Amino acid sequence: MNANNDNTLGACLLGVIVASIFYGITVLQTYMYYRRYQHDGKLLKSTIGLLFTRLLDTIHEVFAIHVIYTVLVTRNGSPTALSAPPWSVVVNVLLTGISDVIVRLLFCQRLWKFSSNRFVVLPVFLGNACTLAGAIAFVVKAATLDSFPTFKTVSWTWYLALVSGVATDLILATSLVFYLWKSRTGFRRTDSMVQVLIMYCINTTLLTSLCETTCFITLATMPDTFVYYTFFTILPKLLLNSLLATYNARDTVRETYRGSGDLISIPLSSPTYGRSVGTGAMNIDQTLDTIRIHKVTETISDMLKEP
Repeated sequence: MNANNDNTLGACLLGVIVASIFYGITVLQTYMYYRRYQHDGKLLKSTIGLLFTRLLDTIHEVFAIHVIYTVLVTRNGSPTALSAPPWSVVVNVLLTGISDVIVRLLFCQRLWKFSSNRFVVLPVFLGNACTLAGAIAFVVKAATLDSFPTFKTVSWTWYLALVSGVATDLILATSLVFYLWKSRTGFRRTDSMVQVLIMYCINTTLLTSLCETTCFITLATMPDTFVYYTFFTILPKLLLNSLLATYNARDTVRETYRGSGDLISIPLSSPTYGRSVGTGAMNIDQTLDTIRIHKVTETISDMLKEP
């Protein structure tokens, strides 16, 4: 596809507009988080408040606006406006990589709570490392380039970061859904909670994966345009909003759990014992089911409690 104002300057403008909308949603979700979950750990609240909303995400938004202001106002939107990339483009790529990695690490923390298996979370760490490596490699290589067309020479760094991001998101979602599915007990109250958590896992991953995939496809098929940059600008906003949505949905999940019926409580110890082998076996089975229900409930409750 040939480059024109619509798929270059227009694409950059649309990306900033949509990113600004998501930034507003991020601020709202952060406000809701601090109002609802004042008892969360200081580390988590500091990470969300300082690292994202007050630092990384805000700086990312400022630099995204700087890019479009430079090409449309400072350079008057002329055909040569995109000949030399504004410095904020390169910095924003690095900010996107750092932000995405930290968001996925927080998702990984939840996966660790369910699995406690280092071999399950290891691929997530490797995918995150590749994503950050791609962003850093782009910054190092692009720092010496003096025009947007020459960015094609380092397109492999984009591919590395995007493919690693999609793979990491899919691993996170698949693993969480798998362990949640294994946590089903057969009792409606607990299973309702599990089903809600599964839906949140799928929904929060679907949109971000779709955005990353679209960015990858447009970069591969339309490298002379800036359509891919539109989706790349939106991506960190989507990831952060997905994370905040899962934190803010904890009350909803708890209400679903409390409001479900079929609460069955079987004591771990009984004052009477069965007189037959069959009755004793039934008591043992009930006891094992009770232990499993309590274990699953405690595991899910721990996941809903953030450090």
